[in-house]
Amino acid sequence: MKRLENKIALITGGNSGIGLATAQLFARHGAQVIVTARRQAMLDRPGEAERLDAIACPTLIIAARADNLRSVQESEELHAGIAGSEMVVVETTGHMIPMESPQELLAIIAPWLAKATAA
Repeated sequence: MKRLENKIALITGGNSGIGLATAQLFARHGAQVIVTARRQAMLDRPGEAERLDAIACPTLIIAARADNLRSVQESEELHAGIAGSEMVVVETTGHMIPMESPQELLAIIAPWLAKATAA
Protein backbone atom coordinates (compact mmCIF):
# COMPACT_ATOMS: atom_id res chain seq x y z
CA MET A 1 0.00 0.00 0.00
CA LYS A 2 1.29 3.43 -0.94
CA ARG A 3 1.72 5.96 1.81
CA LEU A 4 -0.88 8.44 0.47
CA GLU A 5 -3.31 5.96 -1.05
CA ASN A 6 -6.97 7.00 -0.61
CA LYS A 7 -5.90 10.60 0.08
CA ILE A 8 -6.73 13.67 -1.98
CA ALA A 9 -4.23 16.50 -2.29
CA LEU A 10 -5.00 19.97 -3.64
CA ILE A 11 -1.78 21.56 -4.89
CA THR A 12 -1.73 25.26 -5.76
CA GLY A 13 0.92 26.72 -8.03
CA GLY A 14 1.45 23.27 -9.52
CA ASN A 15 2.79 24.32 -12.91
CA SER A 16 6.39 24.74 -11.73
CA GLY A 17 8.83 24.73 -8.86
CA ILE A 18 7.86 23.44 -5.44
CA GLY A 19 4.17 23.06 -6.37
CA LEU A 20 4.98 20.83 -9.34
CA ALA A 21 7.51 18.78 -7.37
CA THR A 22 5.00 18.32 -4.54
CA ALA A 23 2.24 17.22 -6.92
CA GLN A 24 4.54 14.68 -8.57
CA LEU A 25 5.76 13.34 -5.23
CA PHE A 26 2.23 12.98 -3.82
CA ALA A 27 1.06 11.22 -6.99
CA ARG A 28 3.97 8.75 -6.79
CA HIS A 29 2.91 7.97 -3.23
CA GLY A 30 -0.65 7.17 -4.32
CA ALA A 31 -2.56 10.39 -3.69
CA GLN A 32 -5.25 11.60 -6.03
CA VAL A 33 -3.77 14.98 -6.92
CA ILE A 34 -5.73 18.05 -7.96
CA VAL A 35 -3.44 20.74 -9.33
CA THR A 36 -4.19 24.41 -9.89
CA ALA A 37 -1.98 26.85 -11.75
CA ARG A 38 -2.19 30.33 -13.15
CA ARG A 39 -2.06 29.00 -16.69
CA GLN A 40 -3.72 25.68 -17.50
CA ALA A 41 -1.49 25.19 -20.54
CA MET A 42 1.56 25.20 -18.23
CA LEU A 43 0.34 22.26 -16.16
CA ASP A 44 2.39 19.11 -16.44
CA ARG A 45 0.07 16.14 -16.45
CA PRO A 46 2.24 13.17 -15.61
CA GLY A 47 0.90 9.86 -16.83
CA GLU A 48 -1.54 11.05 -19.49
CA ALA A 49 0.69 10.24 -22.44
CA GLU A 50 1.39 6.79 -21.07
CA ARG A 51 -2.31 5.89 -21.24
CA LEU A 52 -3.11 7.18 -24.72
CA ASP A 53 -2.43 3.78 -26.29
CA ALA A 54 -5.42 2.41 -24.34
CA ILE A 55 -7.81 4.47 -26.50
CA ALA A 56 -9.18 2.00 -29.02
CA CYS A 57 -12.14 3.86 -30.50
CA PRO A 58 -12.20 6.11 -33.56
CA THR A 59 -10.66 9.42 -32.53
CA LEU A 60 -10.65 12.79 -34.25
CA ILE A 61 -8.36 15.47 -32.84
CA ILE A 62 -9.14 19.02 -33.91
CA ALA A 63 -6.64 21.75 -33.14
CA ALA A 64 -6.74 25.48 -33.80
CA ARG A 65 -3.62 27.20 -35.06
CA ALA A 66 -4.30 30.44 -33.16
CA ASP A 67 -5.36 28.75 -29.88
CA ASN A 68 -3.63 30.47 -26.96
CA LEU A 69 -4.79 27.86 -24.41
CA ARG A 70 -4.00 24.54 -26.14
CA SER A 71 -1.09 24.27 -28.54
CA VAL A 72 -1.03 22.40 -31.83
CA GLN A 73 1.95 20.55 -30.37
CA GLU A 74 -0.28 19.15 -27.60
CA SER A 75 -2.72 17.92 -30.23
CA GLU A 76 0.14 16.36 -32.20
CA GLU A 77 1.21 14.50 -29.05
CA LEU A 78 -2.32 13.14 -28.65
CA HIS A 79 -2.40 12.15 -32.31
CA ALA A 80 0.95 10.36 -32.02
CA GLY A 81 -0.20 8.49 -28.91
CA ILE A 82 -3.63 7.34 -30.13
CA ALA A 83 -3.27 4.64 -32.77
CA GLY A 84 -5.42 5.24 -35.83
CA SER A 85 -6.43 8.73 -34.76
CA GLU A 86 -6.95 11.49 -37.26
CA MET A 87 -5.93 15.10 -36.73
CA VAL A 88 -7.07 18.29 -38.42
CA VAL A 89 -5.73 21.78 -37.75
CA VAL A 90 -8.12 24.67 -38.28
CA GLU A 91 -5.86 27.44 -39.49
CA THR A 92 -8.20 30.40 -39.05
CA THR A 93 -9.42 30.17 -35.45
CA GLY A 94 -8.43 30.28 -31.82
CA HIS A 95 -9.66 28.21 -28.89
CA MET A 96 -13.41 28.58 -29.55
CA ILE A 97 -13.68 26.80 -32.90
CA PRO A 98 -17.45 26.16 -32.60
CA MET A 99 -18.11 29.88 -32.14
CA GLU A 100 -15.40 31.25 -34.42
CA SER A 101 -15.83 28.92 -37.38
CA PRO A 102 -18.89 26.67 -36.95
CA GLN A 103 -19.29 25.84 -40.64
CA GLU A 104 -15.66 24.81 -41.00
CA LEU A 105 -15.97 22.66 -37.88
CA LEU A 106 -19.10 21.01 -39.24
CA ALA A 107 -17.31 20.35 -42.54
CA ILE A 108 -14.61 18.52 -40.57
CA ILE A 109 -16.79 16.58 -38.13
CA ALA A 110 -19.71 15.48 -40.33
CA PRO A 111 -17.72 13.41 -42.87
CA TRP A 112 -15.54 12.00 -40.11
CA LEU A 113 -18.60 10.87 -38.14
CA ALA A 114 -20.15 9.33 -41.24
CA LYS A 115 -16.97 7.37 -41.91
CA ALA A 116 -16.51 6.37 -38.26
CA THR A 117 -20.07 5.12 -37.86
CA ALA A 118 -20.04 3.25 -41.18
CA ALA A 119 -17.08 1.10 -40.10
